[in-house]
Amino acid sequence: DLMNLILKNLSIQIERKYNQSVIELKNTLNLKDFPFIIDCFDVSNFGTSIAVGACVRFVNGYPYKNGYRRFKIKSLQSKQDDYSMIKEIVHRKYMLHKSSIDTEKINNDYNNINSYINNNKIDTSFPNLIVIDGGKGQLTTAEFVLKKMCLNIPIISLAKENEEIYTINSRE
Repeated sequence: DLMNLILKNLSIQIERKYNQSVIELKNTLNLKDFPFIIDCFDVSNFGTSIAVGACVRFVNGYPYKNGYRRFKIKSLQSKQDDYSMIKEIVHRKYMLHKSSIDTEKINNDYNNINSYINNNKIDTSFPNLIVIDGGKGQLTTAEFVLKKMCLNIPIISLAKENEEIYTINSRE
């Protein structure tokens, strides 16, 4: 029975043509689903006058440039507040999706990657994983936004200095 389950899972992976890096990421992070669509967020300040954010999207491990989004930060009095900036751009990104998509159906309708891409579902789908540039504070801020929006999407953050990965369920 175990061997049949393994073979079934392998055939599904081959059928869906998952990139090997996506499979490894799923296993490394102990994710429930394959991170077929990944959204990555970062914020930046240009001096004290301009604050911006960006979201880049990866599909099956490859950049998906049609999914890239830029944000001019609107809500800040102080332009140096990374937490508020992350809060704003995550909310703005998924507020658009939330109004037009059933949150219960996040990518599960398509078994074939090519069919999924050809049917233009990539642009309007929620991701299977969100990556935040920053540490535990940025991660906690983004998680708060997702919970407030009733979105259950796995999320991690990457801290550049020591290349550390933070997850919600781990204190390490």
